[in-house]
Amino acid sequence: MNRRTSALAFAMLLLFSSLGALNTAASDSDSPNVRDSASFPVTIDGLFDDWESIPVVYADPAGDGTDEDFIMLKIANDNDFMFFSIEFHDGEQMMQNWNDIHLYLDTDADVNTGLPVHGIGAELDWCFGCRSGYYYIMDGIIEIYQNDLTLRIAPTITGERFEIAISRSSAILTMDGTQEPTTIKIVLQGGGAAPDILPDEPGGIEYEFDSTPVPSPEIITLEKNEMEHLRILSYNVRQNGLFDPERQAEFERIIKALEPDIMGFQEAYDDNDTNDVNDIEALFEDWFPGVNWHVSSEWNGNFVVSRYPILHQGHHSWRSMGVLLDTEEDLGTPLFFINSHFSCCDANDNRQEQVDELMSFVRDLKNGLGPFTLEYGTPIVHVGDFNLVGYRQQLTTLTDGDIVDEASYGIDFLPDWDDSPLTDLFSRQTHIRMGYTWRSDNSEYNPGKLDYILYTDSVLEPVKHFVLNTLAMSEEDLSFYNLNSEDTKIASDHLPRVMDIAED
Repeated sequence: MNRRTSALAFAMLLLFSSLGALNTAASDSDSPNVRDSASFPVTIDGLFDDWESIPVVYADPAGDGTDEDFIMLKIANDNDFMFFSIEFHDGEQMMQNWNDIHLYLDTDADVNTGLPVHGIGAELDWCFGCRSGYYYIMDGIIEIYQNDLTLRIAPTITGERFEIAISRSSAILTMDGTQEPTTIKIVLQGGGAAPDILPDEPGGIEYEFDSTPVPSPEIITLEKNEMEHLRILSYNVRQNGLFDPERQAEFERIIKALEPDIMGFQEAYDDNDTNDVNDIEALFEDWFPGVNWHVSSEWNGNFVVSRYPILHQGHHSWRSMGVLLDTEEDLGTPLFFINSHFSCCDANDNRQEQVDELMSFVRDLKNGLGPFTLEYGTPIVHVGDFNLVGYRQQLTTLTDGDIVDEASYGIDFLPDWDDSPLTDLFSRQTHIRMGYTWRSDNSEYNPGKLDYILYTDSVLEPVKHFVLNTLAMSEEDLSFYNLNSEDTKIASDHLPRVMDIAED
């Protein structure tokens, strides 16, 4: 946090000199927008079925905003977080970029303190597209970032609906520990010359926290449900972490606890080119003595490590590689396994080209035009760090075969064998209701789902799946699995994703 009271002294003087007239007007009537509270188990994962029974606190008419046009707002809380579900009328929005949407919270429900805006006194002004905000407190204005709120948002791609979580124990909601938040007021404001403001009437939406305890989620154990199930792991190991002496012990504990059969690693390269297939094979034979491991060749930092023999392998696009694995004995069929690491951050055009190129290969392979024969009904699993932090179209290309540059990469197709899209697997963390797979507390970006597992559900059904975050585990469970609390935090900024499958 950066305290800027000296630089903003003049702004503070203007702010508080104008507050008196506003407060006098606001104190003459109570806000009409008082809504029932809702204590509820919400999972921040980009799915919204858990919001269905939560009432709408405010419905907003269409056509009253320049840039963004709100449809509705839902609010809930559990023991640890305050939750918001926001929906828009107009097209696809992007919460972490490309907008000037502001969330104002009056955390003490006192119009006489904080920033005067639309009839409330806001202690928090959070700008979603700026990825920063301001905390208005008696001794000044403090610039804040996502980790100061323990901010969680899903999805990370464009959409019409988003779910958001803010920690109830954050300094902003507790007013630097001086209160336990009970009643707050909320204002949402869009961007543009004539922004949509929710609610339409001044005074904000009043929300009272529901003190009804929310039970903890059912813990997902790390073991397979059945030993004969086949376990798949996808893991971005951040800059060759498997061979980083300062992180290798953490990776060893994590991978031993998970006991995967097939692993897709991203960023498994080395700047000094000191590791190769033989080094990775030797590493896993040391960690799992007696297992005969099969290791693919490296492509742009992508490796596949498997208990099953590799029948065919190759790089099938700029940022993807794939292997056909001999899983006949356990699945009754081979498995085509794709491992990708698409371009990061604002590189939307590059990512779209990469996914177009990959899906054109999958289409041709299914049509018998690839470098090897893919028999009808062969299960396809696609894992990796997809870095989807931009347009939803990139995911639509991967799931639905909707190729954008058809002039270069050919016609659209439906990738599953029953002429349907691939299924996007949504997993939560083993001990908490969160679905993010990437987290960097010092980043301006809040945690999100960047790591994906897609699969052909016509011939494959997961029997167990989860995201491992050791920071969320109990001491008892950490000890049982021989893990340390900070193992996943130290090992990588990405979390391991796991899916177990069985013969259909």
